[in-house]
Amino acid sequence: MRKSIWHLTEIILQILKADRDTDLQEIYAEIRETMPFTREQRETTYRVPNFQHSVRSILSALVKKGKAIRVRRGVYRKARNATSKT
Repeated sequence: MRKSIWHLTEIILQILKADRDTDLQEIYAEIRETMPFTREQRETTYRVPNFQHSVRSILSALVKKGKAIRVRRGVYRKARNATSKT
């Protein structure tokens, strides 16, 4: 089982903006710049770095909780009522 990445949800909410769309590639790039990753998190599963699976899972949960909006495939925006606390 993949270990959770500390504070990843908060970092994603900080990256998302309510007034503009943010695509997954931009989110991945910002997270790469912000966070140090373990070797396991950098390893690939299904040709994708493990941390990207976690990012998509967290985004899906944020959409279900109403804290993020899925604009279209791979593009998200922070919900206006969302805060950094989960």
